[in-house]
Amino acid sequence: MMMAVGTLLAAPTLSAQQPVGEVFATDASVRGSMVMTSNGTQVMSGSQVTAGLHPAVLRLTRGGAVRICPGTSLAVSESSTGSPLLFGISAGAVEAHYTVGAMADSLVTPDFRIQFAGPGTFHVAVGADPKGNTCVRSLEGNTASVIVAEMMGSGAYQVAPGHEVMFKEGKLEDAAASDEACGCPEVKLPAVEITKDVPSVAVPPEPAPAKVAEPEPAVVEMDAPLTFHGDKTQQADDSRVIATLRRRPLKITSVLMPSKRVTEKKVFFGAIGAFFARLFK
Repeated sequence: MMMAVGTLLAAPTLSAQQPVGEVFATDASVRGSMVMTSNGTQVMSGSQVTAGLHPAVLRLTRGGAVRICPGTSLAVSESSTGSPLLFGISAGAVEAHYTVGAMADSLVTPDFRIQFAGPGTFHVAVGADPKGNTCVRSLEGNTASVIVAEMMGSGAYQVAPGHEVMFKEGKLEDAAASDEACGCPEVKLPAVEITKDVPSVAVPPEPAPAKVAEPEPAVVEMDAPLTFHGDKTQQADDSRVIATLRRRPLKITSVLMPSKRVTEKKVFFGAIGAFFARLFK
């Protein structure tokens, strides 16, 4: 929110004094006569506007604007005729963006008086430091010359459109072309690298399916006693071998290596079966 320090004018006073301009900023402060509005702060002649961390814009009532760079205090006054404007800074930087008719506005620093003499369209940056080093830079779109004069002397220097001049330690004789920054610093956004490559996402490998051990075949060992009946009445039943099986608990043996004992029993019972087959033919 804009911070303002000054005297609020009542409605009857407004008819006697019109605002010089209106300030638009989020962190600027105003000293002097002013009127708070819903859009901004209207300042009267003799007020001082100080920009905060961000540039402040003083939109002039007659048209155009003055950009006040961060940390700069700008005093503004209007002549008794209500046309020419007088600006003043002790240190800092401002930018003028407006058109002047058949008159001349002035911007004063502790060492120089800088005139915007019309008719012409001005887009000019002016900066000064506490040592008196003052820069005047013609910005894009500027069509008029700026006249720089010493406050304590009679010399003058004309800065033509498209030029930038640095005056060392408040003296015109030390004027030299310059390419140093003059005016409000540009706000640069951090560069962002844009790439069409989609970032790869590491996908964990799928776990290998758990191996299920195949059940080994169960081998059942059995004892098969042979019973032979010689009774003639039982010859019909004795024509076959009656094996009485007695189960024993299951015994798991190797799948790859069959039990030698089981193999031997198969051979033995095969031989016995063949013997009885021949016997009862």
